[in-house]
Amino acid sequence: MLAANSAHPFENPTPVSNIVEVIAILLIPVALTRTFGTMIGHRRQGLTVLAVMATLYTVVLAVTLAAESRTHGVAADAAGAMLEGKEVCFGIPGSVLFVVSTTGTSTGAVNSAHDSMSPLGGAPFC
Repeated sequence: MLAANSAHPFENPTPVSNIVEVIAILLIPVALTRTFGTMIGHRRQGLTVLAVMATLYTVVLAVTLAAESRTHGVAADAAGAMLEGKEVCFGIPGSVLFVVSTTGTSTGAVNSAHDSMSPLGGAPFC
């Protein structure tokens, strides 16, 4: 998969750069919860919003990772498990982390094909 987005090897060449990019993607939404709390004069409400966002992110990440890590039958095992459409350099965990992060923040960047996700793994992105 050689696209003009984060799947291009010059933009996102290593798993470390993948993690740095995910952190950069999540930085603004996390900072905006503090901004919200400061603007309304009640920082605890900003922390509450952050806690809800973190809980939802963690649940979706866990469900998607579990759905993408399972194989269904001998044919799937022989064909390379669930790696079709995923970035081979990052594997399933790195691809799932990037997909959940960019979809949750409406960034639009991709490093794997969303339509290649399993039905349960791709359900949060419909």
